[in-house]
Amino acid sequence: MLPSLSRPPQGRVLLTSLLAASLGGCITELVTIAPDCSVEISAVEPGAGEPGSTVLISASPLTSDFDTAVTFGPERAEITSLDRVDCGDCDECRSAYSCSGCGDCPACDLTCDSTCDESITVVLPAGDPGNQPLRITNSHGSSGSLDFELLEGSATPDTGDTGDTDSGSGDSGNGGSDTALIPDTGGIE
Repeated sequence: MLPSLSRPPQGRVLLTSLLAASLGGCITELVTIAPDCSVEISAVEPGAGEPGSTVLISASPLTSDFDTAVTFGPERAEITSLDRVDCGDCDECRSAYSCSGCGDCPACDLTCDSTCDESITVVLPAGDPGNQPLRITNSHGSSGSLDFELLEGSATPDTGDTGDTDSGSGDSGNGGSDTALIPDTGGIE
């Protein structure tokens, strides 16, 4: 005899009730399960710098700048470029062999190590002078910390600009006309 579909088994009702009660009736956080691996930092050039200067970091695996954070101590650095040069063959190999984003892939190691060059260029943030732990975090995981010597200096690089933007040409920036530009509102006032 088939069980009646009008009434679920007691265990299922109890489990559903317990689950609803434990969640408090609402879910406030979305949790995404993804592989967690180490991001390996292989080189940092230069090994010391003052706020506002640029640093080139070689690391792997990298993803993209929108999901990557580089920190020096508690301060986040501005990423000016994230490059994955000649990584297409490596990516295709890893896909063909169904390798995970951060797992070891012996079939592709030689290709990836010999052709793929990954790096991040950042602007050093302001912070306390001295050794600061450098960390990279992205969707693959995060690196361990590596000491970076943050030198005392200003938070913005000196570009030599005096701030005077007047070229002396008398151009008001509106095509040489002495009248102000009025936006076209399409007849709507």
